[in-house]
Amino acid sequence: VGKMHSYGSDGNFEFFHQINKDMSFTVRGNYTFSQNIIDYYEENKLPYDYLSVTGKPFNILRGYIAEGLFSSKEEINTSADQSGFGRIRPGDIKYRDVNGDKKIDANDKTAIGYSTAAPEIYYSFNFGAEWKGLGFNALFQGTGHYSAMLNTQSLYWPLINNTTISQHYYENRWTPETLDAKYPRLTSQSNNNNFQNNTLWLADRSFLKLRNVEIYYKLPETWMKRTKIMNNAKIYVRGNDLLCFDHIKIADPESYGVKNPLTRSVVAGLTIGF
Repeated sequence: VGKMHSYGSDGNFEFFHQINKDMSFTVRGNYTFSQNIIDYYEENKLPYDYLSVTGKPFNILRGYIAEGLFSSKEEINTSADQSGFGRIRPGDIKYRDVNGDKKIDANDKTAIGYSTAAPEIYYSFNFGAEWKGLGFNALFQGTGHYSAMLNTQSLYWPLINNTTISQHYYENRWTPETLDAKYPRLTSQSNNNNFQNNTLWLADRSFLKLRNVEIYYKLPETWMKRTKIMNNAKIYVRGNDLLCFDHIKIADPESYGVKNPLTRSVVAGLTIGF
C-alpha cells in the first residue's frame, strides 16, 4: 500500500547549416531527467526517521557508511560493536554508528546513493560535417545521478563461493604494511562484515561514451551515372564504443557486474544503392 509521484523534463535541439554547396555541418542533442518520489508507504513503526522510504526516491540505494578499515585490535575494541556480522579483525571494514547506540546493526543503514537500476539523467549529442562527399558523424551518450555497488565476484569480491581473485584487488588489498589500502583484507573464510552494501563499494556509475563515430566518403554522382547501375555509393570506417569517460575505470559502467563485458569494434565497409 503506497503512493508515489513522478516528475521530470526533457528537451532536444537540432541545428543544420549549409555553408556552401560543398560543405555543411549538423549538431543535435537531447536531455532527459526523470525521478520518482515515494509520498507514502505502509511500513512498520520505525525507531528513526532516516530508515523510512517515505519522501525519498524510489529504488534509492541504502547501506552502511564505511569509515575506513580497522587498523588494529585496539581500534576494534574501542569502536561500536560489529560482532553481529561475525568476528572482526584488522583489515575489515569499519562502519559508522549512525544512531549512536554503540552497536552496528540494521538501524545504522541509511541512504548512500542513487538507484543502481536506472539513472535519473540521460543525455546525448551528435555532430557531423561533410565537405565534397567527405564527412564524419559522432554520437556521444551519457548518464547522471546513477550509482553502482561494486559487488562483482572475483573482480571486487574475491574468494566467494570458490571464485578467483583479480590482480586489481590483490594489488589494493589491506595488509599490516598497507593500512591505507583501498580494499579489505583477503580471507578464504566467510566474511559477512565486508560484503554488506556500504560506501566502500559504492561508485558513481555516471558516464559519457563515444557511442559511435563514422568517417565516410560518398562517391561523386558523376561516377555513379557512368556505371548506369548504381545511384549512390559510400565507403566508410565506423567505430562503436571507442571511448568511455567514467569513475569506475577498470570495468564498463554499463556492464560492470557481468562476465561478458561490452566490446569495442571498428568496421570498414561499402554501401551501394541501386
